[in-house]
Amino acid sequence: MSSALTSRIASADWGKLRGFEERLFTTRNLRLFGLFWITANAAALARLFLGGLWPIITRERPGSCIDFGWMWLSSRFAALPDPARIYDYGEFAKAQSDLFGAGNCVLLTPFVYPPTYLFFTSPLGHFSFVSAFVLWNAALLLFFGAVVYAIVRHWKTILAAVTLRPVQADVYVGHNGLLTSGLMGSALVMLETRPLLAGFFLALLTYKPQFGLLFPVALLASQNWRALASAGVFSIAFALAAALTFGAHSWPAFLSSLLSRSGNLSPDPAVQLPLMSIYGIVQSAGFGAGVAFTAQAAVTLVLAAAVWMMWSKPIPYAIRAAFLCIASLMATPYALAYDFSALAIALAFLLSDGLSRGFATGERMAMLFCWLAPLTLAGARIGPLIVCAVLLLLISRRLVMLRTEGAPA
Repeated sequence: MSSALTSRIASADWGKLRGFEERLFTTRNLRLFGLFWITANAAALARLFLGGLWPIITRERPGSCIDFGWMWLSSRFAALPDPARIYDYGEFAKAQSDLFGAGNCVLLTPFVYPPTYLFFTSPLGHFSFVSAFVLWNAALLLFFGAVVYAIVRHWKTILAAVTLRPVQADVYVGHNGLLTSGLMGSALVMLETRPLLAGFFLALLTYKPQFGLLFPVALLASQNWRALASAGVFSIAFALAAALTFGAHSWPAFLSSLLSRSGNLSPDPAVQLPLMSIYGIVQSAGFGAGVAFTAQAAVTLVLAAAVWMMWSKPIPYAIRAAFLCIASLMATPYALAYDFSALAIALAFLLSDGLSRGFATGERMAMLFCWLAPLTLAGARIGPLIVCAVLLLLISRRLVMLRTEGAPA
């Protein structure tokens, strides 16, 4: 078969795919699909609630053991004369047993966050468990939705973002993935126009420092000295404020608790966490912690080099922001299902770039796949695979841009 004929067949195939995309991604179809998806999710949550599988309350006790219990309990410890007692495993485990009922929790975990996190959770202590749960989820959903809207200014984007499966998982257990995603997104939204404020959001992100590993690389590569200095100053101020508010010895207590982690990074050595990372995948394959850390370090170094290359060149900002966001998810060894709500931030930046400069054939289908794909399938940890799919989508978009616009390499 001649190369010319092969080229014509390939062009025809791509033309069919583009035509299919144009018919599928109409405003009417997107609206109908969005309404169906939101209704299905609402019905699923209602079924969980009515079946007693979502937090219900009896005599001020939650009806199920969920992660939010640790958040709510931390607010009670923050109000004590010595908040550092939260890092005493015996005391915190007893508080969990008292809250949920003895034997109702598979994992009685120590408090794993730095003292700065207490600034986020301490207001919850003014409310009952269920009231705090509702307010926590409502506040974080509003914050998360506002950040998504700041990236793509259309309300339909918010509806798509909040129905992403990791977001549902976050709301169900009342965890902090939406807070992490919102802080990452806020920093990226502000980075170009208000670098000092972007540094402030990065400082708040230090409550989960593993998701900020690549941000200094991006700031150095882009020579954004104001954001870098702001992040450093606010981070130090944030840490000092926590020491003054919750006791200077809360930091040594936290570090001691952190260093006591086992090789599987679980707060309980007997419980294997379903880590959605290269580290977690390698360990689940039967390799030891040393091999897993080596694999994770190698991937992180490659990602750091890729971020440097992306952020040191005049590439459209939305592509750089999406790449940094998605690479940050893959660079950490410690990431769980709810942390992948940050996928919505990366996809929002990618969508923003597509709406402004057009979509290449197949891009919208690939984005739809990344949005619909579940993070767990028959026990498989495919979160990193979805991250890889988004990274490949970004790289493909960059290559298409170079071919069609003659942008500098």
